[in-house]
Amino acid sequence: MQIAKVIPKVKTSGDGIFDYSIPPEILPQIKCGVLVEVPFHGRTIEAIVMDIRRSSQIQILKPIIKIIDPNPVIDNLHLKLAKWMSDYYLAPLGQTLFENIVPSAKRTIKKNESEIAVQPSSLNLTNNRFLIIADFSRRLKFYLQAIEKTIKRKQSVLILIPDLSLIDYFAPKLKDLIILHANLTKTERWIAWDKARRKPFSIVIGSQSALFAPINNLGLIIVDQFESLSFKNDRSPRFSTVETAKKLTEFSKANLIIGSLTPDIENFYQAQKNYKILKHNFLKPKIEIIDTSNAKSILSETLKKNIEKNLFDKKKTLLVFNRKGEGNYYTCTNCNWIFNCKQCDLPLRPFENKAVCQRCDKTFDLPTNCEKCHGINLKKTGLGTRKLSKIIKDNWPKSTIINLEKDGDELTNDFDIAIATNYALKLNLPKIDLVAILDMDSYLYLPDFKSAENAFDTYYKFLKISDQGLIQTSRPDAGLSKSLAALDYESFFNHEINLRRKESFPPFTKMINLIFQNEDEEICKKDSIKTAKSLNGLKSNSTEIESLEILGPNPAFVFKKLNKSRWQIIIKHKNVLPENIRAFLLKQRNVIIDVDPVDLI
Repeated sequence: MQIAKVIPKVKTSGDGIFDYSIPPEILPQIKCGVLVEVPFHGRTIEAIVMDIRRSSQIQILKPIIKIIDPNPVIDNLHLKLAKWMSDYYLAPLGQTLFENIVPSAKRTIKKNESEIAVQPSSLNLTNNRFLIIADFSRRLKFYLQAIEKTIKRKQSVLILIPDLSLIDYFAPKLKDLIILHANLTKTERWIAWDKARRKPFSIVIGSQSALFAPINNLGLIIVDQFESLSFKNDRSPRFSTVETAKKLTEFSKANLIIGSLTPDIENFYQAQKNYKILKHNFLKPKIEIIDTSNAKSILSETLKKNIEKNLFDKKKTLLVFNRKGEGNYYTCTNCNWIFNCKQCDLPLRPFENKAVCQRCDKTFDLPTNCEKCHGINLKKTGLGTRKLSKIIKDNWPKSTIINLEKDGDELTNDFDIAIATNYALKLNLPKIDLVAILDMDSYLYLPDFKSAENAFDTYYKFLKISDQGLIQTSRPDAGLSKSLAALDYESFFNHEINLRRKESFPPFTKMINLIFQNEDEEICKKDSIKTAKSLNGLKSNSTEIESLEILGPNPAFVFKKLNKSRWQIIIKHKNVLPENIRAFLLKQRNVIIDVDPVDLI
């Protein structure tokens, strides 16, 4: 009797591999990578055949019900990638496979037999790695040249982008583009996925889900705007698209191009060792730092004078202010009660008649009475983009003002002053006469090791499109302020990398964030304390005790999320995570494991 070792599409403990007998009638079609249907605890589920054996240690086995797809849904290359992801990101192999690599099969779709699947061949690849630092138009030109060369060699290309709007720039220039992303329907995704599987070589573009397309003869991977936080998966396994793409090029011997205007610190540090770095220099605008440590208004006198001059000269001004709404809080002036989100316990951002949670996006009606003292003296405090619009209108009543803060907002030529949140960076922003950063300091008070990097990345992109720039800050002598004013990435990098070396943050150490969540705050706290105690016990038995830190448990900075309390433990280690701690973490079921977190809040 032949035995199939399969990984079912279900959460399991252990390695998640189960033995099933192979019925004689389907034996000729069974092979590794095939998608089958199996019985599992009283129901039928999908599973992937991982291996075929002649015997099993289990005496009585259930049979495979049927083959769903006779063509393998995963090749050896992507199986190797899935195993690496499972090992590195401390996630079950079955979860890694089905969450990312194998889409739900649509069994009614007819196969196109004119396209024949081929196995990856040992083509003469050089495994080159490039980092290009330039604006998007120049990056795109470089990408298209590399794509053309790769297709001429009859090899496939994978393009990974953080924002689907970028597809519009590639699509007109590339034929037979296969598009894969999470917003497709299951049927659309399966058709695109199956098309990539069957073509001898192809061009696939999309978000992080495109990373797992079953591409044949992979010759080139392009990752644009690789610093984007959207390249980090927000559910288990919490993998980095960029790091996984690097590993895929390593396994496939394909070439890799990563491109950015402002590379993240860790990737730029690593790129200096084994990447060919291409950098485009540009004419930098004049940027002035304004000290607002004693300011009484969001609009400094220097900024007002520049806006006045722009209006007189019929020039345009862009004010960058990353706080939506009409204020920061909706509060009672009698007892200081603050209108908070019931699920996240965070202050709601007030708009005209509504309030919105910045964490879960839930919308609430503004109350007319205080929930604590039942008073009626409620008001919006602080400053948001809508309130800023009113301040601008009060100062310059004849000016045309637009807001760029949400989907649907567009930058037209019919404006004098635009007020923008970070959302505006998704738009194709033209040159602007004056760009002013109003709230740079808001980033600097976040308890996160990447806060300065995120601020530099965001404001650099805004200031680069200006003819003239202004930065309002209460810390004019800070390294961040000076580097931004000079639009000097390398100066910022050198300052930041020295801080991280001193404080032992990535790239000089590896980090794992363990997040505990529970509706019962006490249970959440006890779980984290129990886990920390176990980890410290394992640490004392480890040979790498000197290079290992267990920090916490502590309440998370965002303590409540979706009505659940949150505690966290941070693990720092230098090289390889000790095996006893790795084995312990793999058994945990009440914790979110975030390897290489992009933030700690």
